[in-house]
Amino acid sequence: MAEFTILWVYFAVSLVATIVLFVLQWTLKGRLPKMNLMDARRLEDILVFIQVAAYTSRWYCISVCFTIFNKWFLNEYNGGFKFPIIYTSIHMCMQFCITRVWTCVDSSANVESMSWRQYMTVAAPIGISTALDVMLSNFSLLYITLTLYTIIKGTVLIWVFLWGVLFNIEKFKASTFCAVLGIVGGIGLAVAASTDVSIVGVLMVLGAAAAGGVRWALVQKLMAVDDHSRDVFVSIHRFSPASALTITPIAIITELVPFFQSEFYASSSPAGLTATMTLISVGGGIAFLLITTEVHLVNLTSSLTMGVLGQVKELLQILLSMMIFRDHVNALNATGIVIAMIAVAIYKRIKYAEKDSLSAPEYSALSQVELELKAFDDTLDDSLDVITDGCFDMDDDIRI
Repeated sequence: MAEFTILWVYFAVSLVATIVLFVLQWTLKGRLPKMNLMDARRLEDILVFIQVAAYTSRWYCISVCFTIFNKWFLNEYNGGFKFPIIYTSIHMCMQFCITRVWTCVDSSANVESMSWRQYMTVAAPIGISTALDVMLSNFSLLYITLTLYTIIKGTVLIWVFLWGVLFNIEKFKASTFCAVLGIVGGIGLAVAASTDVSIVGVLMVLGAAAAGGVRWALVQKLMAVDDHSRDVFVSIHRFSPASALTITPIAIITELVPFFQSEFYASSSPAGLTATMTLISVGGGIAFLLITTEVHLVNLTSSLTMGVLGQVKELLQILLSMMIFRDHVNALNATGIVIAMIAVAIYKRIKYAEKDSLSAPEYSALSQVELELKAFDDTLDDSLDVITDGCFDMDDDIRI
């Protein structure tokens, strides 16, 4: 397909950029021991920037290509693999297996036990929200265009704000609320101006964005309360069991029997089914690489910076989907996208202003997240104390 030549070119350029940045970081890092203290500090600042740029380039490369691959696989491969929950569950189970194999093979793997309270209030919710985010995202691709999917997925910042107010994590402020209204208005205009909109697909993406808001806030929380989880593999090791246990029963109950009764299965030869499983497995490997990259970026920066970088990624994704899948964007769509992105920029500027208003010696991105989410912890602790009263001590260690 000629259209996918564009995707291959994008993949090659972003891959080369990623390799160049990582090689540059490695080369400059080797010069640090030979430099005086002042020059070394300057170089360390440059190295941090290069490292963030390298992981951002890797994120752009993997995320955009993987989303387009998912759209193609679920809609066009042999008529479309119309079983997104099975597809997602295999990926989640692969993540679980990869991290378990890693702990067995790597003797230096340091996965310390964590308390039941930390697991139930942080790690398990991350796993559940990750499974729901990915499942609903993949499911929605059966109903709406990739362009519309990308536009609506941008509502994740709205959900971050709503969750924050709901759980008393964040104070309600008129300026933030107006920015959120701008995002809603822009996305609403973009969606309303679209033709052949599926309400089911729109609701699924909104659900995925809501789960994503919880997911990334709690990933930062996990790194704040558990130093070992700053290691990406340890972090995924913590929450991958909950992801697999959430999605696998849903896949078995809702899609396993329909899959064996489907025309896709009936018309596929053994070689064809093997090719399908190979593609799904490759997708699972890419999904694991994607989530390690995302967690690396959250660790290096913050979920707020991820949102800023995500804006550029969304524009790239929209442009590529227009060229590959011939998605149509009219003037009202474009106006809505521009309004939403301006509102997102205002929202993030407000957040940065709030951060800068704190005294520099006391502020830390992760410690601030820990403080802001304390109310969320208190709410969950009250519920868990009732549920688990008399069963076990929530401060007991659990090896997850």
